Amino acid sequence: MDAQPAQSSSKPLYILGPCSVESRDQMLDTARGLKQHIPYPFLLRGGLWKPRTRPGAFEGLGEQGIDYLTEAAKEIGVDPITEVARASHVDSCLRAGFKHLWIGARTTVNPFLIDELAEALRGTEVMIFVKNPVNRDVGLWLGAVERLERAGCSSLYAIHRGFSAIDNTAYRNPPYWQLSLEFQRQRSDIPMIGDPSHMGGRRDLLGELSQQMGQLGYRGLMVESHIEPDQALTDAAQQVTPRHLASILQQVQWSDLHPKEGYSDSYINNQRRAIDTLDKEILHLIQERMNIARDIGVYKQEENLAIYQPERWENTLTLALKRGHQLGLSKAFIMELFQSLHAESIQHQFNKKDKQ
Repeated sequence: MDAQPAQSSSKPLYILGPCSVESRDQMLDTARGLKQHIPYPFLLRGGLWKPRTRPGAFEGLGEQGIDYLTEAAKEIGVDPITEVARASHVDSCLRAGFKHLWIGARTTVNPFLIDELAEALRGTEVMIFVKNPVNRDVGLWLGAVERLERAGCSSLYAIHRGFSAIDNTAYRNPPYWQLSLEFQRQRSDIPMIGDPSHMGGRRDLLGELSQQMGQLGYRGLMVESHIEPDQALTDAAQQVTPRHLASILQQVQWSDLHPKEGYSDSYINNQRRAIDTLDKEILHLIQERMNIARDIGVYKQEENLAIYQPERWENTLTLALKRGHQLGLSKAFIMELFQSLHAESIQHQFNKKDKQ
């Protein structure tokens, strides 16, 4: 088997293949295409158990597809990998000799399922890849890793595939990069893999997202590839042919997390000191804003006015978005920034009322 990734490896790890195992021919043709066009070692992915958001669509071949996935991987000389969500899935894969498994976003969100998987994996040496939960909760992501570690699972990766959003965005699952970075801050020992397919949800976004992941120091990519993407039974819009995938991967520039020996960082240090000064000023301005909010809270209490004033909030947000656009700041950033400021202002007004 060619792909035997190690956490200490400096080379990016690739996990490539179709969203779902659909048939023997589809797996063999896709695997052969990947072998022909991809010049890097990789794991061959394919989903076997694919429960959809709503029933009625193709939901995977289940155990029947194991032979198709393992046969295709064996023919091209790589290891197979698939998603598991139940102990029975783990048992089936272990009997088939799988050395790599991933846990999906809809499973990571559930500690009960993670405990079940951890027990099923106890005593094995399987390399496990843990996707972020669907909701924006870093604690659940960290907790899933910790539960697996408590069961003796020591070969672990994290996969960033984006998070669900209430509002419509350009992405199927917006990155919310800060959550992935927070995971890495707390667990720098766990390598991070990017999943631009599920993050973008469209093949035209794969190149941009893959490059961003490379620049953030991610250790590899999981990308969906299908021999006939438009005919795929699941997630057709985000899959690409092996040839197309090769052109995407060739464009990715992988940045180093740590400076090379002899690197001079005087310029960056000077710029960072300037940022630190600006950050201090920003915090003082926010403090002033909160002091004013507390004073307003006192007035509202005296006049028996509701703390939340919808018209004022709508005007504030509209003006902020307009100014942010003029300054070249993204709508998503301005929305999140001012929603946080508004929530904190309300809390300060609550606190003031409590002290009266």
